Amino acid sequence: MHQWKLFIGVFAMSQNVLANGLTFEEENNLINLLLKVDPTMMGTRLFDAIASKTVSLAIEAVCIRYKPFSKTLGIPEDELELKNLQVYMTQRLPDDTAYPKEWHCPGSVVRPGDNFYNALNRLNQAEFGGMMFPRQFVADVNNRNEKRGHFLSKVYLCQFKGEENDRGKWFDINNLPKETVHFHRTKIIPVGLGAFVCQG
Repeated sequence: MHQWKLFIGVFAMSQNVLANGLTFEEENNLINLLLKVDPTMMGTRLFDAIASKTVSLAIEAVCIRYKPFSKTLGIPEDELELKNLQVYMTQRLPDDTAYPKEWHCPGSVVRPGDNFYNALNRLNQAEFGGMMFPRQFVADVNNRNEKRGHFLSKVYLCQFKGEENDRGKWFDINNLPKETVHFHRTKIIPVGLGAFVCQG
């Protein structure tokens, strides 16, 4: 086995192939092209290609509330069951490169030069119309198998005071749409839900 690996290594060197799979010329060309890129204007295709080779830092906004009827009935909140809780999700566009038409908690990727305030504000304006209010940071959630690459998500429990729209709706926690992004169903929403329940 060792001799086979050694043979492959010698063959690669003879072809001027680096350990990353590129030739010296290809690596130089790639570096020169990347240096020309404006990181704030990458576009989806280029972002996805780079994300597949790096770790991306994301912000996820989990908005949870009690069903409106629960308070009108006068039921004490500490006696409410999970079936009376709802989470706000938005639907991804049909032409999205990852998870098209699936529902998820709104999120945004931190861009080069960003800080968390800028990223949260951009997310708030784009997905919530400025009506989202972060309440607390909940947890870092690591997703090594995201469709676009390796993502580390910082999850925030938030409050949304706006109205539903064509892309965003409230869903019962125990009755999420079938087309919900799996990682949000199994990781992101449960983390936010745990923080919400602890807050009472």
